[in-house]
Amino acid sequence: MISYSVNGMRFFLDTAAPVQALDAVQGADQQSTQDGETQNGQSLTENPPTSANPNLSGSDPMGGLLSMVLMFAPVILLFYFMAIRPEKKRKKQRVEMLNELIVGDEITTNAGIVGRVISIKDDTITIETGPDKTRLKFMRWAIASKGEQITDS
Repeated sequence: MISYSVNGMRFFLDTAAPVQALDAVQGADQQSTQDGETQNGQSLTENPPTSANPNLSGSDPMGGLLSMVLMFAPVILLFYFMAIRPEKKRKKQRVEMLNELIVGDEITTNAGIVGRVISIKDDTITIETGPDKTRLKFMRWAIASKGEQITDS
């Protein structure tokens, strides 16, 4: 048994088990060469040695892929329904709101300016705001919401 210390933590390494396994493998090799069952370095036994772990034998290579897909599928579906789908829905509602703007609608811009639409041309919208009827031009994408806004008054 070997012990060593790293950053005040003590670790132990049992070296007996690997040595016993190595002795067993070497003993099997010596027995097969003594029986004369090898020819040109290859064993002539009918049953080749198989792995002790059936997952490593290579008999089912798609089993690992299938289990990995089945493990990640719920995560991907959850991500789709929690993030992608709601964002698509909000984007669709925003595009509909921008396309349905008409003269006379009350709007709020991304900058927080509230006004009434007085002109719509392609991608520009002119609004009238304040008691002195100030006119401002905005790009259509700068409109945040449509409708009368609630204020703290």
